[in-house]
Amino acid sequence: MTTPAAPQWPFLSADATTGGFVRAGGEGEGVFAGRLAGKPERLDCAVPTAPPSLDATGRRLLIANELSSGRTRLSIARLDRPDQPLLPLCELLGSVQQLLWDDARALVLALVAEPGADTASLTSGRRQPAEQPDPEFSRGKEGRQSLWAIPLATGRPSLLSATGPSIWEVALAPDGTVVCICSDQPGEAAWYSAFVGRLDPATGACRRLYSPQWQVAWPAVDQATGNVAFVEGWASDRGLVAGEILITSPDGQLERRIKDIPADVTWLAWAEARGTTGGRLFYAGWQDLGTGWGYVDKGGKREHHYEAAGLLGSRWRPSLALSADGEVALACRSDERTPLEVVVLGPGGGRRAWAKGEGAAPAMSVVEGSWEGGGCQEVHGILLVPDAGAAGLVVVAHGGPTLSYHHGFDVARTNRLVAEGFSVLLPNPRGGSGRGQGFARANFGDPAGAELDDVLAGAYWAYQTGLLPQGKPAIMGASYGGYLSAVAACTRGEEIAAAVVHAGISDIASCRHTANNPPFWDTLMGGAPHDPEARDLYVKRSPVYMAHHPVAPTLVLHGQNDTCVPVGQAHELYATLLSLGGEAELVTYPREGHQLAEADHQADHWARTLRWLSTHLQLVPDG
Repeated sequence: MTTPAAPQWPFLSADATTGGFVRAGGEGEGVFAGRLAGKPERLDCAVPTAPPSLDATGRRLLIANELSSGRTRLSIARLDRPDQPLLPLCELLGSVQQLLWDDARALVLALVAEPGADTASLTSGRRQPAEQPDPEFSRGKEGRQSLWAIPLATGRPSLLSATGPSIWEVALAPDGTVVCICSDQPGEAAWYSAFVGRLDPATGACRRLYSPQWQVAWPAVDQATGNVAFVEGWASDRGLVAGEILITSPDGQLERRIKDIPADVTWLAWAEARGTTGGRLFYAGWQDLGTGWGYVDKGGKREHHYEAAGLLGSRWRPSLALSADGEVALACRSDERTPLEVVVLGPGGGRRAWAKGEGAAPAMSVVEGSWEGGGCQEVHGILLVPDAGAAGLVVVAHGGPTLSYHHGFDVARTNRLVAEGFSVLLPNPRGGSGRGQGFARANFGDPAGAELDDVLAGAYWAYQTGLLPQGKPAIMGASYGGYLSAVAACTRGEEIAAAVVHAGISDIASCRHTANNPPFWDTLMGGAPHDPEARDLYVKRSPVYMAHHPVAPTLVLHGQNDTCVPVGQAHELYATLLSLGGEAELVTYPREGHQLAEADHQADHWARTLRWLSTHLQLVPDG
């Protein structure tokens, strides 16, 4: 089965005349660009491996492509001369994460993860040098992310942060300094203690502007005033920060904390100053089961819009591409029946399609749900029921846990399940984004406790709708969703027909000690395993110690190079299930990290998952 490539990474010129996007992950991949008054056309270039960056004129598009040698090539596509081949700029050792134009100084800036640096935990797989040592060894040193400057005239890169911090995200200030999300130490674990800093390219020195309580992301600088905006919130993974907007003066003095936006914000951008009120700060983020976006200004005026859909710039978070004046934006939009399409958003929330999505949804009913979870917490989710009749219910637990399900096309790849006749429940238990920071932190000290009750109570609600026949549900999930699925399989065998655990955690202490993100566990558990006050919780909430007979039939899937949840977690769970007389299968995938990237592995994963669910989901006979 071929999958159409989905749009992501939209870009827009300052004057909103030209835009584009990338299609990736399937048939029809490519970079597409054109005038908004016309149609986007495919460029003659390979699919980039980082978001491309358009200059202020809308004529030059900076593109990064990783090479097999462990290097990344930067090239420039001339959108005003589409018949001209790509102009090579330079090659950099490592993987480019972010690209910026510095038009005033005729530079481009590239944020690069050096070989040996992990990717974000969401896609965790260590970026290895081209030649592997034999034997492999560790010296306690990890790769960092560094900022490079490349003059357009020479194409000769220079390192701006040679002795400075590890840099995760950057925004260019009017004076040529760089506001960044950075850490004093390299390595994925250091991201959890990142701060907002200002890097002086002339000296390489980084001055701390703001020290957060939680995680910070998406810095944005008002080009008129130099004020800095960013998002602060609790996040389980780099790339999933969703929270409140903070605005500081150029020197880091906190001026505003905006708490009353009805969305957990994931993206920010300043528009040019307008009138006497100064620039408008635009935002987008998760809002319950959809997306919220809008702006606030210095004078107190604001505008907010809600979409019962996803407005995604990437797979993991809502974001937009914005014109300089804020009057036009591009977004990748979808709902359950509408494949991801690129839309133009205008004043007052107006919307028109610019590039249609590809693919078709299965015939199904879509039902928003609300039910009582653990401790009388109200929980929301989405139920998908195939029109041809349901072969059983599959509850899909999301990862993170600070992720969120929303109205979108093929969220969590559920179309495959619905097409096979399964009903699917997508629950948003406590611990996720979209309902405020209190809800996002409501699972602290209680992993797989009330939040698992939230998930399984959703299954009982689904049966009570009368839209599907009674039976025992299956549960499946990846990462933290795999952890919840493993706990359910090990402790709720009487209630669960089957489980599918992908990249799931089975022994929290051993995972914490071998993963690239131990600070996440320290926050969730209330301390490290050597902390006497937290130690018992690591045991009490680990599936391998909680497990008791009967256990549910469980399919265990894992990437062998996963550094967020190392593959040993899969072996521990598999051995535990067998020791209790359970039915289990273990499948591990070479070369794969936290997400499966190779097409053959993805196909194998889904074939095994569908076969497992079809075999073990048994309906209760009528009468």
